[in-house]
Amino acid sequence: MPDQHDYGGRLVAANAFATASGWINRTAVPLAIYTLTGSAVQTAVAFAISHLPAITVGLVGGVVADRFDSARVSKLTLFGSALFILCIAWTISVDALLPLTYLALFLNSSLSAIQLPAFQALVAHSCPPHRLLDINVRLGAADQTNSVLMPALGGGLLMAFPPALVFVLSAALYLGALAVLWPLSAPGAGKGTALRTLQGIRDGFAIIHARPELASGVMTFALSNFSTTLLQSTVVAILAMRFELGSYQIGLFFAAAGVFGIAGHAAASKVALRLPLPALLAVNTLACSGLTALMIIAPSAQAFALLWGSTILLGAVNVTAFNTHRQLCVGPAEMGRAVAASRVLTYFPIPVAAGIAGPVLHLLGPAWLIAFSATMRLLGVCVCLASPFNLSMKRAS
Repeated sequence: MPDQHDYGGRLVAANAFATASGWINRTAVPLAIYTLTGSAVQTAVAFAISHLPAITVGLVGGVVADRFDSARVSKLTLFGSALFILCIAWTISVDALLPLTYLALFLNSSLSAIQLPAFQALVAHSCPPHRLLDINVRLGAADQTNSVLMPALGGGLLMAFPPALVFVLSAALYLGALAVLWPLSAPGAGKGTALRTLQGIRDGFAIIHARPELASGVMTFALSNFSTTLLQSTVVAILAMRFELGSYQIGLFFAAAGVFGIAGHAAASKVALRLPLPALLAVNTLACSGLTALMIIAPSAQAFALLWGSTILLGAVNVTAFNTHRQLCVGPAEMGRAVAASRVLTYFPIPVAAGIAGPVLHLLGPAWLIAFSATMRLLGVCVCLASPFNLSMKRAS
């Protein structure tokens, strides 16, 4: 077993490999399917299939992460993801097998829904409390960096090489993450834990409900995700309608947003534990609401990008702070269920907002959609202010 000082670097490196693969897949899968079929419907179906496990299988994933050794679960899910991505490389190369791509995509996303709570549980088991904030900052920065670089890399590779080769690279990244995690174990994780699945799922929601600061954080993130998705799902159309930007300029816009996200995770290291969680979320969410409202009168694409990036920065601070507080006040033995319940509750509004955003933009225009988004953030502030500010900074046993 490696010395404990090695854990942080290994966790960050493994997460960087795995999220790099995930970001390549988010770009490569829809592009490959659309290129092969020419069907927007089939592309949309692939998007829906890849997101469905987060609010279905994810609930079971939390129980699995707490029932078994979280290190072993993380390794098995990474290996399984590599296999299913290789299956996609095969199925998209044979016309008759293309329908199986959707099955492989669902299975890979299902493993990812298990891997996320398992990895968070592994972080909680492996890292001492005083290092959790630093680890979360580094994990968030790595993910945000991949969100900037990997979609462009995936799209560029698809232009230069057959899709199958791109998915082979993606599978290799999963295997790289597995190799980095291989020496790690989670002593005591899952031992003696006989959890029934349905009871374990209920326990996950009970864990969040029993901690007011986490419950308010989850509700705030649910409203923030709804607000953010209203704009994220339509921002390409908004930029084209208001500022007549082309595809290259829109790509630069998203790259700039990613840079703001990296800065946000860095800033979290300074402020994440200085305020009670509800207070921090309230301040940042209120600022995001004001910045979103200012987008209505942004005079240029550059001003709009600055406002957008600022909301991304503050959102990154909130994410890092919430993850760290959750690890401090939820015991490692319950971490998987807590992460799974949190994810389901905060993820569920995303498809709802995506379905509403298009019609609102079409019927009322960008200004009203942006105002709607800002208002939903204000509701999140109200949730924060209604929560008791009594978080103990002592880690749960």
